[in-house]
Formats: sequence, structure tokens, C-alpha cells
Amino acid sequence: MGRPGQNPISECPLLLAEWHHEKNGDPHKYSVGSNKLVWWHCSLGHEFQAKPNTRSAPLAKQGRITECSVCRSTRQAEWTWEHILTTATQIKNQRGTLPPVPWFQKNGYSTMVNAIYNIGKTWLDVRQEIDSHETSSLNAISRIGIRWRSKAEACLSDFLYARDVEHSIGRRYPPSYAKVSGKKSGMYDMHFRKPNSNEWVDVEIWGGHPGGEGTVEYQRVRQAKTDFHKGNRNFFGVEHSDCYSESRLEFLLKPYIGELPVVKQGHELDHTVPTIRWSTYQEVLDFCRQVAALQKDGIFPSEKWLRKQAPYENRMGDAYPSLMDKIYQHFESIANLRKILGQQDHNRRNWSDDIVKQELDAWMKRYGRTPGVIATAFKNGDTNISQSEVRRGNLIATMAQKYCGGVTKALRSIGYDVKPERQKSSALSMLHLAASKIDNIAKNINDVTTSRDIRLNVKKIYLYANQLERKVDELNQAAERSEKNALQTA
Repeated sequence: MGRPGQNPISECPLLLAEWHHEKNGDPHKYSVGSNKLVWWHCSLGHEFQAKPNTRSAPLAKQGRITECSVCRSTRQAEWTWEHILTTATQIKNQRGTLPPVPWFQKNGYSTMVNAIYNIGKTWLDVRQEIDSHETSSLNAISRIGIRWRSKAEACLSDFLYARDVEHSIGRRYPPSYAKVSGKKSGMYDMHFRKPNSNEWVDVEIWGGHPGGEGTVEYQRVRQAKTDFHKGNRNFFGVEHSDCYSESRLEFLLKPYIGELPVVKQGHELDHTVPTIRWSTYQEVLDFCRQVAALQKDGIFPSEKWLRKQAPYENRMGDAYPSLMDKIYQHFESIANLRKILGQQDHNRRNWSDDIVKQELDAWMKRYGRTPGVIATAFKNGDTNISQSEVRRGNLIATMAQKYCGGVTKALRSIGYDVKPERQKSSALSMLHLAASKIDNIAKNINDVTTSRDIRLNVKKIYLYANQLERKVDELNQAAERSEKNALQTA
């Protein structure tokens, strides 16, 4: 059932059935998407106020409207801890495992989910009580063998483990916390001991809150914990997202543990991935092996294949943009991943001065024109050479610039008679130098995505400036030809 936002209430049977005619009047005057507070009465006779837009929100996906607020409050009060565990156990027995939170929210158990957090419990507490971790995306085991409540905690644990920092799973807050927070109790996420010290640091990892109606309660509890730890120099609060960045943890933990080297590497691939990924890279690697096995040649495909970009935009099957992101996070590049898979021979070749000259010589013998001339002809529709071959020529030209100082210099060095290369202006030379320096800085940033974006933007600016200068040259040459023709005519 769709959600006809501008249609009147009278055309939505579910809303019309609970419409309070006496207090609201004609339902034709109100749209389903209205944000005006109006009156309703449910089948049990409860009267309550709510916005039509809010009540119709679940229509499109679930074919229902939100329930009466009085009924919801009453049902939520009935969700005692014992009732929650009994219901969760029944569902686990029916389905074989306990489904994740979204399943409960979509199947009429939203009040149960909210009640769990309102009584000071978490979804992990439910799983632990009924011993069901099979489908939990939060369940993650780190190198020290602890089953953490989130992958962020496991990442932080592996970071500390690799640097031989003693740490343990979080304990309960002291009784004094209940006085300032209004909560019966609270749990830390982790504790770690400062190197060469008997001082322990209490850890809270912020984030991963339940969403929906639980958001307000989460923010209240977070503020209470923040206030409770004011002035505590042995408290470490870290955002959920920061636990997935090696460089961020190094920076944030420096005041507590200093700069410690990685001293524990128990697996053969540990040196190839950041320590924060030690507990999670195996699942990514296994999935990559599956993707490679689906290819005709058994070789892990390129980034463009994964993202379904040209020339693979019309290929059959799914795109894998999130997998590509995880490859960058864990292995930095497809080339590194292929090395781990034993497929390094299928990476791009290692270019050098000699290889560039060999490729250029073979290119000229085949086509008789430089890659740049071929690319221009292809753009103008004056050649039958394939687009993939034009791309290969562009790659050769790029490598010639990098290793030989340009295509012209490379061709001259192997005996080709070519016209002098156009000299860059001082402005373009300065831009090229600045671009090279920025590129070197970007490579030193321990963030693959950021450095890649910087390099691409710098390259775009340089290429644009180069095109502008070429246009200026063309205009000047055209002006010279026009002047010569005018003199000859005279």
C-alpha cells in the first residue's frame, strides 16, 4: 500500500477508521501528509493526538499506520524483563536464532525494543540471557578471545593487543553513578592499563545507539556519563567511527599510552592490514575469494568491474561498492589484495624507463602516430582504433611523462624523428611542481580515500590548466596564419 501524501484522509481507510469527526471535522480537508496535530480514537475508545504524516509513515513499507499512543504506552509498561526474555526465547525457538532489532521493529515488537533500553538493558543483554549470538552483527571476537558488543570495540581491542596494552571487557559503573544519572546501573565498554603503570583507564565508545524513540534516551544517558566523568583524567571517550581509523586511534590514545610500536603479529597477513582490522579482514578476504572464483579466469576483478563503471556498466550481476571500500580499508588496493591471493602477476606491470620505450616503439610500429595524436583522432571520429586501445595509449603516454620526461623525449632517445615538444609556460611549470608536492603530501596521509580524492582533484586542475594553455597556443597560431595570409593577399 502506498502513502499518498497529498491525498485527503478520506481516501485512506486505515486513517479514516480512527478519525475523530467531532473534534476534527471533515476528513476531506486534511491530507495524509499533513503535519497538523489532530485528534484520533482507536478501536478501544482511547482518544489521542498525533500528526497524520507521522501516523501514515509505515504505510508504504509495512501497509499499516502507527498505533494508538495510549495503547502503545500500556503495552510498553507490560514489557517486564521476564516478559521480554520469554518472548525472545519463543521467537528464537521458532526461527532457530534470535533475529536482529530491525526484524522486531518491522513485526510489531517496537514497544518491546524500546522497553529494553528504557529499563537499562541492551540487545546484547537479551542475546546473552538466551544464549543467541548467531546472527548478531554486533558480536565480534578480538585477538584476545573476548566477545565484544560491537565491531568498534573489537577494533579498539585489536589495536591495544597489537601494542601489548593490557585491557579487559567493561565492568559496571560504581553506585555513585546511579545518583547523578537516575539509572539503576551502567556498563563501561572497556578498561585498559597504562603502560608501565598500575592506573587503569575507563573507556566509553560513543555511537551505535538504537535510533527512533531510543535516540532521546541514548543522548540523555551519554550526557549523564559525560557529566559523571568530568575531571577524571583516566577516562577515555571515543566516537564509534574513530575506532575504524588507525591514525585517529594513534592520535587520540597518545596521551594515555604514548607512541607504541606494533609488537604482536600472530598471523601471516597481519603485516598487510591495519591492526584495527585484525579481527575482521578474514571475512573480507573470504568474500573476495568467492568473487574471484565467479570470474571466468579466476582472477579478482578491477575496481571498475566491482562498481559497474564503464566499460562494465552493463555487465550482468550486482555491483560491489561497499566491498571496494572495505578493500581500501583492509588492504589499501586491489594490487595488494591480489598479492595476498597469489595473483600478483595480473596486477598492472611495473613500469620503468626501458619498458616505456619498448611499449612506445611497438606502438609507433603498429600505428605510426603517437598516442596523443591517436587519442585526438578517436575523439574526432577519424580512426577505427578501439576505445580500450586508446586508453592503453594514454597509459603509455602517462608513464612516458613519469619515467622519460614525455613522449617526445622517449621517442627521440630510441631514434624517432619527432617535432620539438611544446615548452610549458612558467605558470604551468609552477602548477605542475605544486601538484607534485601536494601529491607527495597526500601519499603520506594514512587515509586512502582522502589521499585518492586529493590526487584526483590535483590532476584535474593540472589537466584543465594544460588544456587552457593549448587553446591559447592554438589561438596564437591561428592569428599568425591569418596575419601571413593577409600579407600574402596584399
